[in-house]
Formats: sequence, C-alpha cells, structure tokens
Amino acid sequence: AEAEAVVDIANRADQATRLAIETGLCGTFLMAGGQWSSITKGDVLCLVSAMIYSVWFVVLGDAVIRSGKPILITVVQFAGASVLCLIIGLAIEPFDMNRLMGALPELILLGAVSTGLAFVIQTIAQQHTSATEAAIMTSAEGVFGTLAAIVLIGEGLSHSSAIGALLIIA
Repeated sequence: AEAEAVVDIANRADQATRLAIETGLCGTFLMAGGQWSSITKGDVLCLVSAMIYSVWFVVLGDAVIRSGKPILITVVQFAGASVLCLIIGLAIEPFDMNRLMGALPELILLGAVSTGLAFVIQTIAQQHTSATEAAIMTSAEGVFGTLAAIVLIGEGLSHSSAIGALLIIA
C-alpha cells in the first residue's frame, strides 16, 4: 500500500517537482555523509521526523487557508506540542531544576526565535504558496543549519556535504 501511495504521488507531481524532490533527497544524502554505511540511528530518526514534518506541511497549509488565522494556528500548535513534550519528557527523563535554570536563556532564545518566530513565518507563508513548494523551499533548512554550525561552532564541511548543499539549493 505504501509503495502504491509513493507511485501515485510521483505520478501526480509535475516533472519540475519530481526533479526538486529527487535533487533535494540526493543533496540530503550527501550532506549526511554520502555513504549508506555511515547512516546512524540518529540519521534514521531525523528522516522519520522529516516524513512526519511533511504531513504537517500539508495539514498546516490546509488549516491556514481555511481559517485565515496563521498566528492563532501557530499558538495552538505550540500549546499542544508543549503539553505533549512536557508529559513525554517528564516520563522518560530525570528532571533537574538547576540544569533547567542554567539552560533557560538558551531555551528562551531557541523557543522564541529559532522555533517560534520561524514557525510563525512558515505558517503565514503557507497562505501564499502550496504545501509542495513550501516543503521544497524549507528543505534548504539543512544548508542553513550547516552554515550556522560552521560559523557559530566551527564545524567543518566535507566535499560531499558541500556538493549536497549545492544540490539542495539548486
């Protein structure tokens, strides 16, 4: 059934969209190391997350267009995600108030700017573009994340990662 769904999606997508998807996936593979043997559990979990995220794109686009209230939709999403993550986090990880307070400035920055602001912009943008186009454009997130890692924490960039980044933004 899943294979039939993938074939159906591929048949419905126009040639430019299929090319963008294929190029983006190849670029992502190269940015992740470019070798099947180097794929880790973390890589697989990130891919699963990306697949779930892709469903979110479609649902979000539909919800924003129907409601016309992108900021309200973002706030409701964050409230629901916050409660769910708090429950899961408390259930599977030890809680330490001192560590939480020590990380609070970074958590506020990440929550408000890197996540909150980015999702508000994304939600507003989806009123003006299709879910497919938004997902393809957002695939450049890996490139920007890599650039941020290079600038902020001094990570290096391999040749395969550089080629992958170029494929993604091409």
